[in-house]
Amino acid sequence: MVSLNFFDTEFIDTGKEVHLLSIGIINDKNETYYAEADWTDRSLACEWVNKNVIPHMKGPVISREQMQKEIKEFCGFRPEFWCYFGSYDWLCMCQIFGKMMDIPTHTLGWPMYFNDIQMLRRFVTHKGLPKHNGQLHNALDDAIWTKDSYYQLMSQLETP
Repeated sequence: MVSLNFFDTEFIDTGKEVHLLSIGIINDKNETYYAEADWTDRSLACEWVNKNVIPHMKGPVISREQMQKEIKEFCGFRPEFWCYFGSYDWLCMCQIFGKMMDIPTHTLGWPMYFNDIQMLRRFVTHKGLPKHNGQLHNALDDAIWTKDSYYQLMSQLETP
């Protein structure tokens, strides 16, 4: 059985590299996961990230190896991943495991792609998304909003 996992990351984008700060995931059972990367040099953050992201980060701060293990356990076998404007989020997810080829595709049946709320949004007449009730730019709160958006859009697909 496929499990739905909605995730978001916060990151530092230097224009040449993307460095993970945090990841938040919520699955279709409403279980949540949140962690921050201990391997990212936060001094690379621009003023905007320092003002809008880092103040909302509250830990735990863990190693790449621990994060890999925990995310594999959390997402399990044959997960389906959903993001909102997720290109960099997917890059960050893959980088947690090393190279894209290192994500657990063979051992856990993970896809080598993600699904984007923006793509789903193209197929509904009413394209509004729900109000974000959490803290913007907190990876877990943004993941929860992504899940809410997914279910709102899916309900519009089912209704003529």
